[in-house]
Amino acid sequence: IAFQKFIQDVNPDIIIGYNSDSFDNPYLIQRIYNYGMPLLNFSKLKNHEVKTKFKWRREEGNDGLMRKYVHRERMDRAKEFFLIAGRMHLDVMLYIMKNYTRFRSYSLDNMAKHFLKDKKDDVSFRDMCDAFLGYGKSPELNELYYKVVRYGIQDSLLTIKLFEKLQMFMGMSMQAHVNSINIDMLLTEGSSVAVKSMIYRKCKEERIVFQPHAAEKKSRYQGAFVLDPKSGVYERVYTLDLDSLYPNIIRSYNICFTTIIRDTFKIPVKDRNKVYRIPVGRNVYEFMSDRQGILPKLCEYLIEKRTEVRKRKTDSEIIARVNDALQLALKISANSIYGFLGIADDPFGFIEGASSVTAMGRRIIRQIKGRIEDKFHHEVIYGDTDSVMCSTGASTEKEAYLRALEVRDDLNHWLK
Repeated sequence: IAFQKFIQDVNPDIIIGYNSDSFDNPYLIQRIYNYGMPLLNFSKLKNHEVKTKFKWRREEGNDGLMRKYVHRERMDRAKEFFLIAGRMHLDVMLYIMKNYTRFRSYSLDNMAKHFLKDKKDDVSFRDMCDAFLGYGKSPELNELYYKVVRYGIQDSLLTIKLFEKLQMFMGMSMQAHVNSINIDMLLTEGSSVAVKSMIYRKCKEERIVFQPHAAEKKSRYQGAFVLDPKSGVYERVYTLDLDSLYPNIIRSYNICFTTIIRDTFKIPVKDRNKVYRIPVGRNVYEFMSDRQGILPKLCEYLIEKRTEVRKRKTDSEIIARVNDALQLALKISANSIYGFLGIADDPFGFIEGASSVTAMGRRIIRQIKGRIEDKFHHEVIYGDTDSVMCSTGASTEKEAYLRALEVRDDLNHWLK
C-alpha cells in the first residue's frame, strides 16, 4: 500500500526497474491478491484503473494462500506487466537482453561492471532477515541494517545510471517511432506486433486492403547456412559481413505475399522472364517482378532511410545521438521482417517467403565462399548466415587488411 501511495505522491512519468517484470511486479501482484486487496489507482489519469497485461485466475494452494496462475509461453510464464494510464514502466534488464545479446549473465552487478565500470555490493537473504528482525538489538545488527538499506539504494542508482548510459528512452522512442507503436509495447509485446504495425501503415500509404489468411499448422523449413568451422588457431583473419542480407533478398527478389504466384499456368509464356524463381528443396517459388510488393517496399524504405541517416553530418552531440538511435531502430526493424514471416501459426505467416529468403541466403554465402577460395585463394575457416571469416596467409596485419579490402570491393561489384 505504501509503495503504491508513494507513486501517487511522487507522480513520475516513467517508472524503471531491473528485472522488475519478472520479479518485482509478480511479487507485488501476488501479495496483493493473497491479501484479497485491489490494486490502488496509481495511474496518472484518475478515471483509468491500473491493470495487469495478462489475465489471471485465483486458486487456493495447499497452504491456504490464493495464488495467481497464468497460461502462456514458457519464456513469459513468470512475467507481469503493469498497464498504468499516463505512466510508463520499463524494465532495464529486459531492454538490455533484447538489444545486447552477447552476455552470459545479465545480473545487475555484471551489467554495472561492463557498462559503468562500477559494481554492486551484494547482501545475502540471510543478512536481510537478520537486519530486519534484529534492528535496535545491537550495534552490529544496526550496522547490518544500514548495509541492507545502502544495498537497496545502490540497486536503484545503478539502474538509473544504466538507463541514462544506454540512452534507453531515446532508443525506445526511435524504435517506437519507426514501428508506429507505443513505447511500452516494445517490451510487453513480441516483435511480430511491430512488424504488423509497419505492414498496416505501408498498406494504408499504398491504399491496399490486406486480408490475412487463416493461420496454418506449424511447419518447418531449412534455416541459414552454417559452415563447419575449421579447428585451429589462426592469425590475420578478416570477417566479411553482408549488409542487411535478408531484407535485401526480400527487396531484390520481390518476396511478398502480394507477389507470390501460386498458379504458374496463369502466366503466359511470353511473360515468364518477368518472374523471379527461387528453388527451395523440391519446390520452386515464383514471385512477380513487374509490381513491387508490400514487404519489398517496406524493406527498401527501412534500408534506404538507414543509409541516409548514417550519412548525416552534425556537430551537435545530441543530434548525433538521435541519429545513431534512429539508424539502429531502422536496422532492427528491417531485420525483424524475415523472422516474422516464419511464424507459421500466425495469420501473417508466410512460410514460402521465409524459406525463399533462407534459400537465397544459403546460395549467396556458398557462392561468396567459392569466389574467395577460387579467385583469391584465401582459406574460408567459418561462415554463419550472413558472414564469412577468412585466413589470408599474410605475413603482416597491414597486408591482411589490404587483402580484405580487395576482396570486399570485388564482392560488392560482383554481387551488384
